[in-house]
Formats: sequence, structure tokens, C-alpha cells
Amino acid sequence: MKKTLIATCMAVTFIVLSILPAFATTTSYTLDELNMTIDVPKEFATLTRNVKEDDPNIKLFGFKTPREVNDLLKAHNGYLNTSPKNGAYGILVTMKVEDNGKKLFDLNLLTNKELDQTIKKATKLNSKQIKYTSNEIYQHKQAKFIIFRGLLNDGSNQSYLTQYFTIYNGQTISINLYSYTGPATPEAELQQKEIVDSIIFTKKVKRPFSPFRVTGKSNVDMAIVGLEVVAIGGIFFAISKIKARKKNVEK
Repeated sequence: MKKTLIATCMAVTFIVLSILPAFATTTSYTLDELNMTIDVPKEFATLTRNVKEDDPNIKLFGFKTPREVNDLLKAHNGYLNTSPKNGAYGILVTMKVEDNGKKLFDLNLLTNKELDQTIKKATKLNSKQIKYTSNEIYQHKQAKFIIFRGLLNDGSNQSYLTQYFTIYNGQTISINLYSYTGPATPEAELQQKEIVDSIIFTKKVKRPFSPFRVTGKSNVDMAIVGLEVVAIGGIFFAISKIKARKKNVEK
């Protein structure tokens, strides 16, 4: 009986350890435009807008110059893209300041009812490019996130999305996990969560308007506008380079 119990405990421990992300060593990045620091695994291939000329990840992702990286990130509101070097998935940090950010400044300020309405409306945004399948609310130490899961399709490629979406300091921010080989694995989602949990907003911007409740579009409608822009924007960066990245990895 005792041997059986020990064997069971060892088996459970092995299963848990096998899905935990290897996150012991990380590299911290400062994203000034987002007033944010974020940590990613040191062994991941990572690109930002200020990538250096001699960064080997430029070639790994299929780019030729830092300018090419910067231009594509800017075109799709991206600030940091990272992935394990096997290219199984990618995590892209995006941000966009919308006019609605002047009114809906912080997702923390939405009531629970408004958050529920936001989620319900978001799941109806299904189109040829994006189809949401599940959602939940996640409370970060500073920001409130909505986690959306779904399927993205650009017509010739598709990927599975797990997205942490928030509005903070008037910015629509999203940490998007794109899985290219099927729904994201537990390991990949745990890695994404560790990255989200590492985020520190280094500055709290004063809300530039008063009062918070405004006429016209509802808070829910304004949140949805931001969500739609951030969610769809990242797919083009994530998918456009995956084939080149896989080709380089296989060499």
C-alpha cells in the first residue's frame, strides 16, 4: 500500500513538472511606449522595435535588417515578439491608443456587469479572420485582463489564439499567444501566464478627463473597439514569418 502511494505521488509530481514552463532564467525588456517592463525566457528568440543590427534572431525570424523588423512591428502595433526556437508558438505584445482610450481609460474601472457584457459582445465579433471559443477574467497585480481563446485565419494560414487583453493608461494592450500546430498546450499557456504575471507598469498616467461615465458609446462598446483592433492586428506579424522561422530552425 505504501509503495503504491509513493509511486502515485511520484507519477503526479512528474506530470506537474512536465507541464511547468522552464522559466528560471529570464531577460527583462523595457517597453517605454507602454510604460511597462516584461520578462521572457532567456532561451526564447525575441525581437523588439529597438533590435540591434547584430541580433541573430533577425535571421532566425526570416528578416534581413532591423528596419524590416521595426517596420513590420509598427505596421501591426507590435512591440515585442518572442517564441521558443522550435517555432511551435509565438507570443506578441501589441498596443494601440484609440480615441476610446480618452474615455475608457482602465479596464479596472468597469463594473462586473460591464465586463460580462464586454465578453458577451466580444464573442460575437466572429468573422472570417477570428472566431472566439472561450473566455475568462484574470486579475493581474495591477491590471484587469480578459483572456480570450479562439482561431485566427488569414485565408491561407491559421493559428490558435490565447489572448490576454486589457485597457490600461488609456492604451489597449494585448499579450497574444499564437499556436501554429493546434490548440495551445498547457505548457505554452503557462509560459504565457508567467510572462503576463511578470509585467510591471512603471507609471500610472492620470486620467485626462472627467467624469468617467460619458454619453454616446457605452464603456462596453469602447472596450470592444479596442479589443477588435488589437486581436486581429497581430496575426499578420505572427503568421507571416513562421514558415521562414521553421525553415531556419530545421537547418
